Amino acid sequence: MSKQIAMKSIPILLFCGFVMVFAGCSNKHADVKPLALMVMKQVKTLFDTAQSYYICLPPSYDTSKSYPVVFAFDPHANGDIPVRRMMMAAAKYGFIIAGSNNSYNSAPNIEYVINSFIYDVGRQFSIEGNRVYVAGFSGGARIASTMAFMSRKIRGVVACGAGLYFPESALSGSQVKYYGMAGKDDFNYSELFNTGTMLSRTGITHYIEFFNGGHDWPSDSLMDEALLWMHINEMKDGTVPVNKELLEEVAAGFLKRIKTLNRNGHKYEAYVTSQKAISFIGGMVNIKKIRSYYNRLKKDKDVISRQQEIIVLINKEQQLRSGYQAALANQSLAWWKNEMKQLDERISSTITDERAMYMRLKNFLGMLGFMHAKNMLVKGSFTQQRSAVAIYETLSPSNPDVQLLSAQSFMLNGMTDSAIASLKAALQLGFKNIREIEQDTLLGKLYQSLSIK
Repeated sequence: MSKQIAMKSIPILLFCGFVMVFAGCSNKHADVKPLALMVMKQVKTLFDTAQSYYICLPPSYDTSKSYPVVFAFDPHANGDIPVRRMMMAAAKYGFIIAGSNNSYNSAPNIEYVINSFIYDVGRQFSIEGNRVYVAGFSGGARIASTMAFMSRKIRGVVACGAGLYFPESALSGSQVKYYGMAGKDDFNYSELFNTGTMLSRTGITHYIEFFNGGHDWPSDSLMDEALLWMHINEMKDGTVPVNKELLEEVAAGFLKRIKTLNRNGHKYEAYVTSQKAISFIGGMVNIKKIRSYYNRLKKDKDVISRQQEIIVLINKEQQLRSGYQAALANQSLAWWKNEMKQLDERISSTITDERAMYMRLKNFLGMLGFMHAKNMLVKGSFTQQRSAVAIYETLSPSNPDVQLLSAQSFMLNGMTDSAIASLKAALQLGFKNIREIEQDTLLGKLYQSLSIK
């Protein structure tokens, strides 16, 4: 409940932030020198040097002009990742890209972090107030989506690896453009699928992209396409001039892909690509040939069968998830080890959509194990905590979070030496969010101790 309250309070605070940034700071960026072509730079906020972000400016950046901006949020406070992913788009479409280094999942001061970030970018750089976008991955996508739909000050959101979690009624009257993405192996795949269904009912302009991959930021090229979609929507509503040359180039690219997929027997993929083309450039240029492919393929029996199979698998996945959630309360470590073995066997023996469904289940179990172990730290005995950590390790081997939770469990029970060993193991396994450790009430002082150093 506390997380929901915190998330709902973000838009209220952000509203004030937007007023300050875009109404009161128009001349504050006059002395900022433009960055070199395709350069990503780390910037500390003017009023709190503990807050920082990465930023990339378009190569034509001129302080006498204003530019669209994307505020990006990574779940582990790695602001450089989304900026790197969108650098090419910054050059092509004239966006400023900024990624927070302080926003992460369960950050205790998230409202302050977000407002400091947005306010400072508006103070130091030339932002066009009616062309503000947000983007995020996983927990960062939830932050970005909340900002977009609750603040009413944001034009569009690119949500990666997490769908909308608030009710359909909260979307009423929104003009936000929504571009969602998830890997086909992502445990939040069905969440994005359902988000697309909900947005179709509301009439909100949106597109949902599913790519080959897991729970991660999409590739540079996919992020480029997301910002291209936003840019074309600006053309559609008259915010920027129509670029016929660009639109014709995009149309030709889509048509070539559709023809190739269809010729090679990938009819469902050709159908999805024709849908995508219509979402991007429908009504802007002549796409008669693309619509012809779309109209023919949507009636194809193989395409219809594939669509039905995907829905069946999503329903099956939800049922299996419910069973696994119930199993946490009464199944032994041996049972979970056997279940993981069976999952691996199913993954290796199935193909395409069914294989992806089992991969999503396996990835979901890793998340479920994490949540169960976190819950036991709060209300479980030491024995229950150790059992939960062991199950989590079975469900997500080599995950550094396992050792981090193990260290917290040992500290809660006064076992400092064991906590040090687990914390060292987490760092050796690649745990990188040192800020999270430093701010942790159990591990902060331990990390600073001579034993860790």
